[in-house]
Amino acid sequence: MARHQEQQIAISDYREFRAPPVLAEYLLCFWTQTISPSSEFTQRVLPDCCVDIILMNEVPMVIGPWTEPFDANLPAGTNVLGVRCHPGLASSLLGVPASELLNLSVPLCDLWGSGGTAAFTRIGDEIAVAARMSAMETALLARVAKASPVDIATKAGIQWIARHPHGRVEQLSRGLVSVAGKSSVASRRRWGMVRSCSSPCSVSSVFSILRPPRAFGGISLNLPQTPSTPIRRIWTGR
Repeated sequence: MARHQEQQIAISDYREFRAPPVLAEYLLCFWTQTISPSSEFTQRVLPDCCVDIILMNEVPMVIGPWTEPFDANLPAGTNVLGVRCHPGLASSLLGVPASELLNLSVPLCDLWGSGGTAAFTRIGDEIAVAARMSAMETALLARVAKASPVDIATKAGIQWIARHPHGRVEQLSRGLVSVAGKSSVASRRRWGMVRSCSSPCSVSSVFSILRPPRAFGGISLNLPQTPSTPIRRIWTGR
Protein backbone atom coordinates (compact mmCIF):
# COMPACT_ATOMS: atom_id res chain seq x y z
CA MET A 1 0.00 0.00 0.00
CA ALA A 2 2.78 2.42 0.90
CA ARG A 3 4.51 1.63 -2.36
CA HIS A 4 1.30 2.27 -4.29
CA GLN A 5 0.87 5.64 -2.56
CA GLU A 6 4.45 6.61 -3.40
CA GLN A 7 3.83 5.86 -7.05
CA GLN A 8 0.87 8.24 -7.05
CA ILE A 9 2.93 11.25 -5.93
CA ALA A 10 2.88 13.72 -8.81
CA ILE A 11 6.28 14.73 -10.13
CA SER A 12 4.75 17.05 -12.74
CA ASP A 13 1.39 18.78 -12.36
CA TYR A 14 0.17 20.50 -15.55
CA ARG A 15 -3.07 22.49 -15.70
CA GLU A 16 -4.80 24.61 -18.33
CA PHE A 17 -7.13 27.53 -17.62
CA ARG A 18 -9.52 29.37 -19.88
CA ALA A 19 -8.10 32.65 -21.20
CA PRO A 20 -9.90 35.75 -19.84
CA PRO A 21 -12.29 37.35 -22.37
CA VAL A 22 -10.11 40.46 -22.77
CA LEU A 23 -7.26 38.26 -24.06
CA ALA A 24 -9.25 35.50 -25.74
CA GLU A 25 -8.76 36.94 -29.23
CA TYR A 26 -5.02 36.28 -29.00
CA LEU A 27 -4.71 33.51 -26.40
CA LEU A 28 -5.92 29.93 -26.41
CA CYS A 29 -5.35 29.36 -22.69
CA PHE A 30 -3.31 30.04 -19.57
CA TRP A 31 -1.41 27.07 -18.15
CA THR A 32 0.79 26.09 -15.24
CA GLN A 33 3.29 23.31 -14.64
CA THR A 34 4.75 22.55 -11.23
CA ILE A 35 7.57 20.09 -10.63
CA SER A 36 7.87 18.31 -7.29
CA PRO A 37 10.61 19.75 -5.03
CA SER A 38 11.86 16.22 -4.45
CA SER A 39 12.69 15.23 -8.02
CA GLU A 40 13.68 16.69 -11.37
CA PHE A 41 11.49 15.93 -14.38
CA THR A 42 12.20 15.43 -18.08
CA GLN A 43 9.34 16.73 -20.19
CA ARG A 44 9.09 15.26 -23.67
CA VAL A 45 7.72 18.03 -25.89
CA LEU A 46 6.10 17.07 -29.17
CA PRO A 47 6.22 19.41 -32.19
CA ASP A 48 2.88 21.21 -32.19
CA CYS A 49 3.82 24.58 -33.73
CA CYS A 50 2.36 26.42 -30.74
CA VAL A 51 3.88 29.67 -29.52
CA ASP A 52 3.91 30.22 -25.75
CA ILE A 53 4.91 33.09 -23.50
CA ILE A 54 6.06 31.67 -20.19
CA LEU A 55 7.44 32.70 -16.85
CA MET A 56 9.80 29.95 -15.71
CA ASN A 57 11.21 30.52 -12.25
CA GLU A 58 10.34 34.22 -12.69
CA VAL A 59 12.16 34.61 -16.05
CA PRO A 60 9.86 35.59 -18.98
CA MET A 61 10.56 33.59 -22.14
CA VAL A 62 9.01 32.98 -25.54
CA ILE A 63 8.85 29.39 -26.75
CA GLY A 64 8.65 29.47 -30.52
CA PRO A 65 6.95 26.96 -32.81
CA TRP A 66 8.88 23.68 -32.81
CA THR A 67 8.92 21.26 -35.71
CA GLU A 68 10.86 18.49 -33.99
CA PRO A 69 10.50 16.80 -30.57
CA PHE A 70 12.85 17.68 -27.74
CA ASP A 71 13.36 16.95 -24.05
CA ALA A 72 13.07 19.78 -21.53
CA ASN A 73 14.93 18.99 -18.32
CA LEU A 74 13.07 20.72 -15.49
CA PRO A 75 14.87 20.91 -12.12
CA ALA A 76 13.09 19.98 -8.90
CA GLY A 77 10.82 22.76 -7.69
CA THR A 78 10.39 24.37 -11.11
CA ASN A 79 7.29 26.53 -11.48
CA VAL A 80 6.06 27.56 -14.90
CA LEU A 81 3.23 29.96 -15.71
CA GLY A 82 2.43 30.27 -19.38
CA VAL A 83 -0.01 31.45 -22.00
CA ARG A 84 -0.53 29.78 -25.37
CA CYS A 85 -1.29 31.88 -28.42
CA HIS A 86 -4.00 30.94 -30.87
CA PRO A 87 -2.56 29.22 -33.94
CA GLY A 88 -1.39 31.81 -36.43
CA LEU A 89 -1.97 34.83 -34.17
CA ALA A 90 1.27 34.97 -32.18
CA SER A 91 2.92 37.38 -34.60
CA SER A 92 0.28 40.05 -33.98
CA LEU A 93 0.93 39.91 -30.24
CA LEU A 94 4.70 39.44 -30.26
CA GLY A 95 5.46 41.94 -33.00
CA VAL A 96 7.74 39.55 -34.92
CA PRO A 97 6.97 36.82 -37.46
CA ALA A 98 6.61 33.42 -35.81
CA SER A 99 8.96 32.04 -38.45
CA GLU A 100 11.81 33.97 -36.81
CA LEU A 101 11.22 31.96 -33.63
CA LEU A 102 11.18 28.56 -35.32
CA ASN A 103 12.67 25.94 -32.97
CA LEU A 104 13.88 28.65 -30.59
CA SER A 105 13.34 29.68 -26.98
CA VAL A 106 14.32 33.31 -26.38
CA PRO A 107 14.09 35.77 -23.48
CA LEU A 108 11.02 37.95 -23.86
CA CYS A 109 13.12 41.07 -23.29
CA ASP A 110 14.94 40.31 -26.55
CA LEU A 111 11.67 40.99 -28.35
CA TRP A 112 10.03 43.67 -26.21
CA GLY A 113 12.99 45.25 -24.43
CA SER A 114 13.36 45.70 -20.68
CA GLY A 115 10.60 48.29 -20.60
CA GLY A 116 8.14 45.98 -22.33
CA THR A 117 8.76 43.17 -19.86
CA ALA A 118 8.97 45.21 -16.63
CA ALA A 119 5.43 44.28 -15.63
CA PHE A 120 6.34 40.58 -15.74
CA THR A 121 8.78 41.03 -12.86
CA ARG A 122 5.84 41.79 -10.57
CA ILE A 123 4.33 38.35 -11.15
CA GLY A 124 7.01 36.83 -8.94
CA ASP A 125 5.71 38.86 -6.00
CA GLU A 126 2.53 36.77 -6.02
CA ILE A 127 2.24 33.31 -4.48
CA ALA A 128 -1.30 32.12 -5.25
CA VAL A 129 -1.90 30.79 -8.76
CA ALA A 130 -4.95 33.03 -9.27
CA ALA A 131 -2.95 36.10 -8.26
CA ARG A 132 -0.07 35.16 -10.55
CA MET A 133 -2.43 34.68 -13.49
CA SER A 134 -4.05 38.03 -12.72
CA ALA A 135 -0.62 39.70 -12.75
CA MET A 136 0.21 37.93 -16.03
CA GLU A 137 -3.09 39.17 -17.48
CA THR A 138 -2.23 42.75 -16.48
CA ALA A 139 1.20 42.48 -18.06
CA LEU A 140 -0.22 41.10 -21.29
CA LEU A 141 -3.00 43.67 -21.50
CA ALA A 142 -0.38 46.40 -21.73
CA ARG A 143 1.09 44.58 -24.72
CA VAL A 144 -2.28 43.92 -26.38
CA ALA A 145 -2.82 47.66 -26.53
CA LYS A 146 0.25 47.83 -28.80
CA ALA A 147 -0.47 44.65 -30.76
CA SER A 148 -1.19 44.80 -34.46
CA PRO A 149 -4.73 43.89 -35.56
CA VAL A 150 -5.40 40.24 -36.18
CA ASP A 151 -4.74 39.51 -39.84
CA ILE A 152 -7.95 38.69 -41.69
CA ALA A 153 -6.32 36.14 -43.98
CA THR A 154 -4.66 34.34 -41.07
CA LYS A 155 -7.88 34.20 -39.07
CA ALA A 156 -9.79 32.98 -42.12
CA GLY A 157 -7.16 30.30 -42.68
CA ILE A 158 -7.44 29.01 -39.12
CA GLN A 159 -11.22 28.88 -39.43
CA TRP A 160 -10.90 27.00 -42.71
CA ILE A 161 -8.60 24.43 -41.06
CA ALA A 162 -11.13 23.95 -38.25
CA ARG A 163 -13.83 23.18 -40.82
CA HIS A 164 -11.58 21.04 -43.04
CA PRO A 165 -9.13 19.19 -40.74
CA HIS A 166 -8.19 16.80 -43.55
CA GLY A 167 -7.97 19.44 -46.24
CA ARG A 168 -4.96 20.15 -48.42
CA VAL A 169 -2.76 23.23 -48.38
CA GLU A 170 -3.63 23.93 -52.02
CA GLN A 171 -7.33 23.94 -51.15
CA LEU A 172 -6.67 26.29 -48.25
CA SER A 173 -4.79 28.66 -50.55
CA ARG A 174 -7.65 28.76 -53.05
CA GLY A 175 -10.15 29.34 -50.27
CA LEU A 176 -8.28 32.38 -48.99
CA VAL A 177 -8.44 34.02 -52.43
CA SER A 178 -12.19 34.49 -52.12
CA VAL A 179 -12.18 35.30 -48.40
CA ALA A 180 -9.24 37.67 -48.07
CA GLY A 181 -8.34 38.53 -51.65
CA LYS A 182 -4.92 36.89 -51.43
CA SER A 183 -3.38 35.26 -54.49
CA SER A 184 -2.70 31.53 -54.33
CA VAL A 185 1.04 32.21 -54.37
CA ALA A 186 0.80 34.67 -51.47
CA SER A 187 -1.40 32.27 -49.53
CA ARG A 188 1.02 29.38 -49.97
CA ARG A 189 3.82 31.59 -48.69
CA ARG A 190 1.72 32.67 -45.71
CA TRP A 191 0.95 29.06 -44.86
CA GLY A 192 4.48 27.78 -45.36
CA MET A 193 4.51 26.95 -41.63
CA VAL A 194 1.70 24.50 -42.26
CA ARG A 195 3.94 22.54 -44.61
CA SER A 196 6.80 22.45 -42.12
CA CYS A 197 4.56 21.33 -39.27
CA SER A 198 2.61 18.67 -41.10
CA SER A 199 2.72 16.43 -44.11
CA PRO A 200 3.13 18.04 -47.55
CA CYS A 201 -0.54 17.67 -48.36
CA SER A 202 -2.55 17.60 -45.14
CA VAL A 203 -3.18 20.29 -42.55
CA SER A 204 -4.86 17.90 -40.10
CA SER A 205 -1.86 17.76 -37.75
CA VAL A 206 -1.91 21.55 -37.46
CA PHE A 207 -5.59 21.45 -36.52
CA SER A 208 -4.73 18.97 -33.78
CA ILE A 209 -2.82 21.64 -31.84
CA LEU A 210 -6.14 23.22 -30.95
CA ARG A 211 -6.66 20.37 -28.50
CA PRO A 212 -3.67 18.51 -26.96
CA PRO A 213 -1.44 20.26 -24.41
CA ARG A 214 2.35 20.28 -24.60
CA ALA A 215 2.61 18.23 -21.41
CA PHE A 216 1.55 14.63 -21.69
CA GLY A 217 2.09 11.14 -20.43
CA GLY A 218 -0.05 11.34 -17.30
CA ILE A 219 -3.73 11.23 -16.43
CA SER A 220 -6.21 13.70 -17.89
CA LEU A 221 -9.14 14.76 -15.76
CA ASN A 222 -12.39 16.29 -17.03
CA LEU A 223 -13.00 19.27 -14.77
CA PRO A 224 -15.73 21.95 -14.61
CA GLN A 225 -14.95 24.82 -16.95
CA THR A 226 -15.07 27.78 -14.60
CA PRO A 227 -12.59 30.68 -14.48
CA SER A 228 -11.06 29.43 -11.23
CA THR A 229 -10.88 25.76 -12.21
CA PRO A 230 -8.50 24.16 -14.72
CA ILE A 231 -10.14 23.11 -17.98
CA ARG A 232 -7.51 20.40 -18.30
CA ARG A 233 -5.19 18.75 -15.79
CA ILE A 234 -2.46 16.22 -16.45
CA TRP A 235 -0.16 14.86 -13.79
CA THR A 236 2.73 12.47 -14.16
CA GLY A 237 3.53 10.22 -11.21
CA ARG A 238 6.67 8.41 -10.24
